[in-house]
Amino acid sequence: MVSRGEDDKRVVTIAWRSETGLVREQNEDTCLVADLDLERQLELGKAQQCSGKRGPLLVLCDGMGGAAGGEVASSMACDLIFRAMQLVPSTNDRSVLARCLRSAVRQASQEIAAAAAAKKELEGMGTTVSLAAIVANTAVVAQVGDSRAYILRGSTLTQITRDQSVVSAMIQTGALSEARARYSMERGRILQALGTGDDVEVSLSIAELREADRLLLCSDGLHDLVSDTAIAEACVIADLD
Repeated sequence: MVSRGEDDKRVVTIAWRSETGLVREQNEDTCLVADLDLERQLELGKAQQCSGKRGPLLVLCDGMGGAAGGEVASSMACDLIFRAMQLVPSTNDRSVLARCLRSAVRQASQEIAAAAAAKKELEGMGTTVSLAAIVANTAVVAQVGDSRAYILRGSTLTQITRDQSVVSAMIQTGALSEARARYSMERGRILQALGTGDDVEVSLSIAELREADRLLLCSDGLHDLVSDTAIAEACVIADLD
């Protein structure tokens, strides 16, 4: 959630939650929250504030490729992206920040692919990623796969990323309606992921932020099972203080 501090600096309050759910035995999602000014990861599991000039780095990865591979891929992606972004100097240019995010994701993808090729038990592993950094009053979001970023403004939830998935492509071409998409047999099939090819095409989104806006990153473990209306209602009542 974005707010203003006593010295009129932008203050971002951050919280996260991850659940294994009722179906799977392992949770292949990995989250990372970092303060780029302090160059360290923040403690997860409780609300914290970040008001530095470089702002927070938010990363959400959803691994795939088996019990071991998916967890390894998502964890590697978070760590590699964080390390790459630690080297990025402060900038007020959102286009520069966007290029840095894209470069960090592509580097992470290449290293995950190399790790998968080196160990038989990790063959085929990969991960989606949605990550966001904030410059001035702008959120810059990079994405691969079908994890998502939303902005909640008031009671209106707006998806600011587009899924890189078969279903999303079918919706865009008119071959499938959004109403039928939830029941499609193609659900869950993504077009690309980190670590599964020589390179990845990183989708970039830029969104202006206002005071009290809430930026949500989530995997399909949430948006596939919970409606946007229910997600919005939960975000509205969530206490981040």
